[in-house]
Amino acid sequence: MFCSKEYWSRVGYVCNSKKSNWAFSDSPKSWTTRADPISFKAHHIVYIDLLWLLVLLCSVLKFRFFLYCFYYFKYLSNCTI
Repeated sequence: MFCSKEYWSRVGYVCNSKKSNWAFSDSPKSWTTRADPISFKAHHIVYIDLLWLLVLLCSVLKFRFFLYCFYYFKYLSNCTI
């Protein structure tokens, strides 16, 4: 099966030709047939977006924790009771 560049999407690599309905999950070598490659592409994009949101959340939490520790050691560690 061959698809022109117009049929290839940037994420998910879904190929919609008139003769066949193909999509692959991970790499071009692992082709699998799908009933609806467009919905497969949509789910693939959603999973990627959720992964990026998780990474962003972890980064923000680590940064806030770093600021809290910096503030604590700079301003509160010199306090005497």
